[in-house]
Amino acid sequence: ILNPHPVTKLVRDVYGPHLHLKQDLVASRVSGLRSNAKYSEAPWAVYLLFKFWHYFDDSACSGVLVAKLWVLTAAHCFGNDTNRRLVIRAGNTQKTGRESREMDRVVFHPKYNSSKPTLHEIALVKLNEAFTKTIDNRHYTINPICLPNKDQWNQYQELATIFGFGIIDEKTKLRTDWLQTGDMWLQPYYNCKVGSYQ
Repeated sequence: ILNPHPVTKLVRDVYGPHLHLKQDLVASRVSGLRSNAKYSEAPWAVYLLFKFWHYFDDSACSGVLVAKLWVLTAAHCFGNDTNRRLVIRAGNTQKTGRESREMDRVVFHPKYNSSKPTLHEIALVKLNEAFTKTIDNRHYTINPICLPNKDQWNQYQELATIFGFGIIDEKTKLRTDWLQTGDMWLQPYYNCKVGSYQ
């Protein structure tokens, strides 16, 4: 059962221990991206922008730097066209980024099927050149995210902080120019194997 009320939680991060307001944001799979992220709060967050010839098209996605040469993103971002030029921007909370790389190739989850887009909906993008860790004063502006061990999963419902350059208005499909942040509930691993989570 989800708690519909905000909870205050002690968070220890690059900013030191502080209280952070958490909210139940379960309206959709990814929701609540309504506030601008702090500078260097998510140095692993990247902006993926598709190019057609010399022009950027309307397609864009968010991703996460999982290694200096690899970005994890949603498989549906590519549609059925994996040949478009993809520019990956990193190092800033604005979508312009500070540094840019291009896609070398994309690798989809072997079980991904575009007709069932909610299953195995991940892709890895290999960059044409590695991003380098970048520090501005005392904070990283570009740095791969820390990943859990392969045998590590959440046993209880947990709040997770999400980041992205997503759509902020569903009616107009308006995209944000700034990295957004919000919170969402993660279901326990075993709950995801039954019922409506399949």
